Amino acid sequence: MNFVKKQAFLAWKFYREQLLRLHLGCMLAFLAVCALSAVVLGLFAEQAQAIVESFMAEVQQSGLVDENGSISLAALFGNNLQATLTATVMGFVPFVFLPVFSLALNGAVIGAVLALSGAMGMQTGQMVLLGLLPHGIFEIPAIMLGVAMGLYLCRQMNGTLRKRPGTPRIEAVLPHLCRVAVFGVVPLLAAAAVIETFVTPLLLGLVM
Repeated sequence: MNFVKKQAFLAWKFYREQLLRLHLGCMLAFLAVCALSAVVLGLFAEQAQAIVESFMAEVQQSGLVDENGSISLAALFGNNLQATLTATVMGFVPFVFLPVFSLALNGAVIGAVLALSGAMGMQTGQMVLLGLLPHGIFEIPAIMLGVAMGLYLCRQMNGTLRKRPGTPRIEAVLPHLCRVAVFGVVPLLAAAAVIETFVTPLLLGLVM
């Protein structure tokens, strides 16, 4: 077994044993936040529009979209990777489980987009199917994996500070998280960036 295959195997083993259930829980929680936000903000169109406009302003400032409205593949990948790893790094702050805020924020933004599209007369089902699903099936699991790693890290920090028996040392956990990021998060975000850059605009053009 060469070095890369060994690292990939160790990443999968750690994910399966330590992160899988947490990752699935984050995915379910995220979908619940999306649905709840879409329903609630559907009743408050002005608030939904304000959230979407704030999000779009951040997108413009981040350099993801040029003057012609084209998406930069490298900038999109870099931005999503930074957001995902930030959610993980938040786990270094003990006790407060800060990565949850990343989950809630992302879910609320998507909920606002769905609510606003419905208020504008667009078919929400088409918006999900064409505008979110193609790249979202890669991007959302990647971001939620980052959140799950952050929650796992926070839990280990808590155990270390409380001197809970059996808690692994943080320096022993970090290599495993790095492997999962390299072999899990990065490929998923790369695939999502390619689809969102080249495929999603074409699909949205069919309904807009």
